[in-house]
Amino acid sequence: MPKRDNDYRKEFSEKIDGEIDKKEQAQKAGRETIYWIGVMGIVGWSVTLPLLGGIFLGKWIDENFPGRYSFTLMLMFSGLVLGCWNAWYWVKKVSRNRKAKETEGEKKKG
Repeated sequence: MPKRDNDYRKEFSEKIDGEIDKKEQAQKAGRETIYWIGVMGIVGWSVTLPLLGGIFLGKWIDENFPGRYSFTLMLMFSGLVLGCWNAWYWVKKVSRNRKAKETEGEKKKG
């Protein structure tokens, strides 16, 4: 039995809807990639700045007030610890906000 016009229209409509869904998913994935690149930038700087600050402050102390212990190493390590804690805080905060937005979006859909 040959297909009717309505069958062709329905099949065409379903194909178009599928292509639209694929395009929307690709756009969403692209936005998320850009979003996470930004987050990684924040995380990188949140570690780098305290680390460099500790190095420069320690070097200044070592040059102006020489002593038995290296303040450069101590403050570098302290800056690294502070930076890692700061990065953890930012990632936790971004993840929490992301989950809250997803939950809010699901509630609106449902």
